[in-house]
Amino acid sequence: MSEENKEEEEQELAEMDIIDQEHEVGVIKKGDYLIHILIQEARNLRMKGSDTVDAILEISSLGKKKYTTVKEDIGPNASVHWGEHIFFEPKALKPRDIQNGRILIKILDQQMFKNAVVGTYEMDLSYIYFQEKHAVFNQWIGISNPNTENFNEITGYLKISASVIGQGDEQIPLTDDYGLDRTDKEVMLLPPSISVQYYQLKFRLLKAQNLPKMDTFGSCDAFVKVKYLGKTIKTSVVTQKKDQVFWGQEIWVPVHYPLVSSRLVMSVYDSDTANDDIVGSMSFELHNILKEARRNQEFPWYWKDIYGSPTDVSGKHTNEMNSVPEYASHWRGRILMQVVCEKENKPEMKLSHISDEVINEARDKFDNWRYEVKAEVCQGICLPGDEKYKVKIKIGELEMETKKPKKRTNGFCYWNHRFEEKIYECPYRSLETMADVIVYLMDGDDPICYYRCKASEFSNPNADMRWVALINDKSVGQVSESHKAGMISFRLSIHDQTNNGDVDWDFVPAWSMDLSDDPDKYPIRCHIYQCKELPASDDNGTSDPYIKVWSPFEPKDSQKEIVSTEIVHDNNNPIFYETVQTFFYSVDIDWAPPVVLDIFDHDSGAFDSDDFIGRATINLQDAAVSQGDEVPRPRWHPVKLGFTEDEPEMGQILVSFSVLDPGYQFSQSLYDIVLRPTCEEYEITINVLGLRDLESPGILPIRKAFIKFILRSLLPPSRAHAIENIQTQPSATGANPTISTVIKFTIYLPSDPLYCPSLTCGVYDYIFKGVSQPLVGNFVIPIGDLQHLQEDLFQKEDQNTLRIIKSLDQLINRAGTVKAQLEEEKNEGEIEAQREEEVQQEEMYRNDMKQRMELGVEKSISPREELKEEIVSADDIELGLQDRIREAISKEDAPSVAENQNALNIVKNNDEEKEDVADIKGRLQKIIDYKEAKKQRTKHKRLEALRKMTKMMKNIGKNVVYPTYHFDDRLKIHREDPPPSKDVFLAVGYDPKFDSKQKHYRRFYEDELENIKEVIPNSPFQSFPVMRGQSRGLSKGFFWKRDTDEAGQATTIKQVGEFKGIVSVINKDREEGFNVVKETRITILKQSLNDLSQKLFQEDFDFDYNTIVTAEGKETFRAKLKQLGCDNLQIERHFTQMNCQAELARLMMIRTNCLVRIYILDADELPPKDSGGSVDPYLKLKLNGEVISDRDNYKESNHNPDIYKMFEFMSEFPGCSSLKIQMWDYDLAFGDDFIGETVVDLEDRFFSPEWQSIKNKPIEYRQLYHKSTKVSQGVIKCWIEILPSESNVKEHIPWNISPRPNTDFVIRLVIWETKDIKTMDWEGTSDIYCRAFFIANDKDKRTDTHYRSMDGKGSFNYRMLFNVQNPSQYQRLNLQVWDADLFSGNDFIADASLNLALPIEDATLTDKPIHLNKKYYESFLKEYMGGQELKYHDDDSFWVDMKNREGEEGGKMRVQITVAPKEYHETNKNAEARTEPNHSPYLPPPVGRIKFSWNPWTMLNQCVAPDVRNKILCAICIILCILIIILLLPTIISNVITGLIF
Repeated sequence: MSEENKEEEEQELAEMDIIDQEHEVGVIKKGDYLIHILIQEARNLRMKGSDTVDAILEISSLGKKKYTTVKEDIGPNASVHWGEHIFFEPKALKPRDIQNGRILIKILDQQMFKNAVVGTYEMDLSYIYFQEKHAVFNQWIGISNPNTENFNEITGYLKISASVIGQGDEQIPLTDDYGLDRTDKEVMLLPPSISVQYYQLKFRLLKAQNLPKMDTFGSCDAFVKVKYLGKTIKTSVVTQKKDQVFWGQEIWVPVHYPLVSSRLVMSVYDSDTANDDIVGSMSFELHNILKEARRNQEFPWYWKDIYGSPTDVSGKHTNEMNSVPEYASHWRGRILMQVVCEKENKPEMKLSHISDEVINEARDKFDNWRYEVKAEVCQGICLPGDEKYKVKIKIGELEMETKKPKKRTNGFCYWNHRFEEKIYECPYRSLETMADVIVYLMDGDDPICYYRCKASEFSNPNADMRWVALINDKSVGQVSESHKAGMISFRLSIHDQTNNGDVDWDFVPAWSMDLSDDPDKYPIRCHIYQCKELPASDDNGTSDPYIKVWSPFEPKDSQKEIVSTEIVHDNNNPIFYETVQTFFYSVDIDWAPPVVLDIFDHDSGAFDSDDFIGRATINLQDAAVSQGDEVPRPRWHPVKLGFTEDEPEMGQILVSFSVLDPGYQFSQSLYDIVLRPTCEEYEITINVLGLRDLESPGILPIRKAFIKFILRSLLPPSRAHAIENIQTQPSATGANPTISTVIKFTIYLPSDPLYCPSLTCGVYDYIFKGVSQPLVGNFVIPIGDLQHLQEDLFQKEDQNTLRIIKSLDQLINRAGTVKAQLEEEKNEGEIEAQREEEVQQEEMYRNDMKQRMELGVEKSISPREELKEEIVSADDIELGLQDRIREAISKEDAPSVAENQNALNIVKNNDEEKEDVADIKGRLQKIIDYKEAKKQRTKHKRLEALRKMTKMMKNIGKNVVYPTYHFDDRLKIHREDPPPSKDVFLAVGYDPKFDSKQKHYRRFYEDELENIKEVIPNSPFQSFPVMRGQSRGLSKGFFWKRDTDEAGQATTIKQVGEFKGIVSVINKDREEGFNVVKETRITILKQSLNDLSQKLFQEDFDFDYNTIVTAEGKETFRAKLKQLGCDNLQIERHFTQMNCQAELARLMMIRTNCLVRIYILDADELPPKDSGGSVDPYLKLKLNGEVISDRDNYKESNHNPDIYKMFEFMSEFPGCSSLKIQMWDYDLAFGDDFIGETVVDLEDRFFSPEWQSIKNKPIEYRQLYHKSTKVSQGVIKCWIEILPSESNVKEHIPWNISPRPNTDFVIRLVIWETKDIKTMDWEGTSDIYCRAFFIANDKDKRTDTHYRSMDGKGSFNYRMLFNVQNPSQYQRLNLQVWDADLFSGNDFIADASLNLALPIEDATLTDKPIHLNKKYYESFLKEYMGGQELKYHDDDSFWVDMKNREGEEGGKMRVQITVAPKEYHETNKNAEARTEPNHSPYLPPPVGRIKFSWNPWTMLNQCVAPDVRNKILCAICIILCILIIILLLPTIISNVITGLIF
């Protein structure tokens, strides 16, 4: 290989490494998903054998197909716009569904009988989901046709955006980018600086072995099928003989790198006359294949295993196993294959035969390898039943099966069966390529449960005994629930005899010990303390849990207390403090089975059985275990539904264990054990604000809700009877009762944070004067967590006070020095000092700007900012702001620490693969050089960005920025200066004139404000959801399907309200100490502020600290801190937080009437609700029983409606605080459909000091949700203001948020003439006409026809008028030239497109017509044309270069374009074509057109081209000559004959 090629290879490898370093965002979860594809624009669509395309898009995903509208007669150089939203809403997906799912986009040419494929593009759903924000935005993709020979031939470009959103993910608007920001630069769906590389993958399938017998006569007619890029390829059908199938074929698959669709699945089928039966599947990761091929350049033959479901079963689970081999339960054979990867400019997709030479290379793979296999099965626990189960171990075709168990009882089987050494002769060359080990639990001959893992895990001859969790085989269906599958212990060793020789198993400790028919019996005590967050099993939202320790025997009724705890009623966080004693069987303590604690819900009904809640499976090696009577300190362990690790956690249990050796007994009686942690007296105060948004459990509305605090839930059952529960009085009415009361009590609680009791509370309704008190729902207050959280807050508050005092001391000490230094710098003013300051500017901005931003407070640059550089710590900086400023400074920074670490990881990984060190260093150097070059390229951009940031400094800390204007000499208007960063601010409103002051830019957050810590650090109240329903003990439904939880169990749990209040848990002794320290620190802090004021201004710091709780006091305090230069220390916030609890308690008792203003800008990502895939949305708002509906102003067929309206409500605080903003779908004939809603807690905002301190509220993105799914149903952009009525509301004039109205324009297009147009008819002429349109199928226009053009020239002098609006989604004018035919379809000749966005925008600003004349083009338009050159014929008209379908020169069209405002056009009307009024410009009749004449020669000259005319004349002459000869021939013959005779 030449040095140049070698360097190219190294660069490609470095690019692959860079791609591999990209971070994946998010974790794929189970649940509902929303797949959204925005089809924006297509260009350069080319269809072989067709001049134009009637384009329609077919989008497929997860078995569903949807189509766009048809765009007709699209030329190969035209640009066509769709702007259509496609939605898929799959329900209850598993993570593997997303991992294996794809989006297939096909562009079709619509034809009469069957649509033809223009091109396809495929991407994995997981690729999109792992992108930032789970979406790709405004990306151009190159489509190609896999049915053609040349796969990499681009047949068009498509611009799309796509998102894949799951439960809990936030929607991000997918909108067209249009206007002046759009360019013609095609950003492909590839990482930057990565070139596209095409590869040909050849999957060589030589032969298969051991395929299952699928037919009645014990044979298998096998073939392999693969589907990729929408095309299916099958091998030939071969009947299996002697367990062998020989194909000798290879499947060619074209791929390009980087990949967006990485997974390929091949399936093996048995051919049948009716329906083909699937045998199993194989999966391939194309990314790994390409990467390995590029590194090693070798393509070994290997055996690929086939996996699927058992034979003779069917159903949904069977199909899943057969299509996703990773989840299959059975080995179904293997295929000898080779995967060849070749770099190819023109890869293909086809089936081919393997050459004899290649087949000969694989001959050595036919030989078998020898492995020694040693296995032992010990015991099983928690098995599905009491049957005499057997265990089968299967590795490929090797099988080993135990006998019936030696001991069996209560789901326990003891086999202790050691198999004789097996010699496994197979073609696998290593354990890494060997078939998976599958362990089956056999009920007779049926494998009902299984465990599957890699054979390479069993390479150790001295194998340990391992406990594994079985999976119930759902395709078999005998064990329906996963928690009943059980666990077994076994050991297995697989030794490579061919490479490593024999093993003397007698000298291997694991296999030399004797087997015992009777296992040892180990006594064990389980010290059970408590559980938390258990799922509800009763319809009231609680459970009556008790814990049963699994035991290998079923106790009699008299022994039930031995293995079960007591029942704790109505509590999902039960406290037990009990010890349960049982035993377990084991040959050795190291092989002890896990302790299984089953949690049940007690049901007392005569026909009810106890419901299974969950299970804690605890290995003794991971638990707190003591030897003897000692009770160890417990540990928390997860509660799950079954045994496997990938199951979701459904609660926790606190437990420890004591174990004795066999034959020993505990010396301490079980009943003498007291589990009681050290407790201290605590005072619990609950300031109850009220209940919100309660839902009635019956048909009657909520009347008078009250709360019952179950104090007994804080204590174990043995002590709970000593205290009484407390309840509030049923006084306030309605679904939002404001209770405003205080509950206070003292109780002994554990001082150790390990023990975290929770207080269970019930919400009841008071109906018919208390005769009926139905339960509304329950909520839980985590008393234990609050207890230790408040102590931590005391400590953090103290540390923060000390930090501020220390910083103030530094300011005091340096105040004089800095003052003198500032004066000196002011007087110097030297240029050299300024340069030095510029060098240090970047670092200063990075640190300084982070300190100067405090939301809602405008800050100027103080001369004392230098002190802030050294005082402010990183803890005081909001991380979100830091990232935003860093991004504003430069989006392309130097290599970061993370990037360097990734580079080191490459070296580490390569070292593990034992690659050459020099190659590793070379590849690493390539990456470093790549990043260094990137840094150098952007260095000048960063300096420019810093200059811009200097101007942006005045915007830091502001939520509202007003635009500024400058005078544009070119257009003679005032043009707006560059706006603030669009990543931080949104434009709101518009200025009719430059001095109107109606438009502003407002800061926005792409999340709800309650989630933005820099805006609302914490909720002023503690809120706990009121829940009702159950998720255990329910069937999944027969006629309708119930919702399921994360564990797959049917659930009816829903939130039916919310409790709001303030809960404090105080240890009196510690509180007194904290208060003394707090008062001391505050005194020192106030003195430090006074000392700093004396140092700077020689006066005391005059401020009344009692007024800091008011808005005016906060403003005054901030201003004084700013004068001292210490406003960055957040002293005001610190004082506010220290007084927050007391102030809140005071404000809760005061009723305040307020005006609530809601500003709604727009909504995005609304899913379709109509049968046609559209939505007609409108807005509805609800607050305190008042409803505002905007139904009359619904937006027809709009997924992203603009609203831009302000709504007002009057409300009282505290009181009903839930503002519901809803979107509905308008239906004329039937009822309107609910789209989704977002709920804003106004009470939290009103009582939040941080939110109240914000002068201008920022915009927030709020997700819409529907009760039928947890997936976001769209996004609303809004901001909210709350104005107390006692304030002068008139001073708060509503913001004008009306958007700039659409401006109507008329595009005056004049098509003068064409030239150099290709002739299309046989007679050497063309009947030319021109077509123009903005959006295909939407008011396209055409000229009259210039018949019989012979020299490519056509004269038209034809005016077209197009009505357009600005802003508009599409402002590109498409021009086409056609040849008209009478008896056949018109022939496409050539086309072109022009982007008119800039002249339309200029016409909008000036409100004057814009002529695309030579002066306008040369002075401004030229640089915006993206390289497209206009050649002017005169000052007003220009030639447009046309391209034919091959992209070659197709002629020229001379046009003249004017963009005229609608009003201007109405006052200066001109008509289309050449009709009157005909002016601006005047259009004379066309020249060179055909004229009728009675002279045939004249008509021939006009209808036929000279070359053809000459040919016709020559033909006529020849015919005449022939006729003359024919006429003279008899005379000539007679003369000849006469001459011969005479």
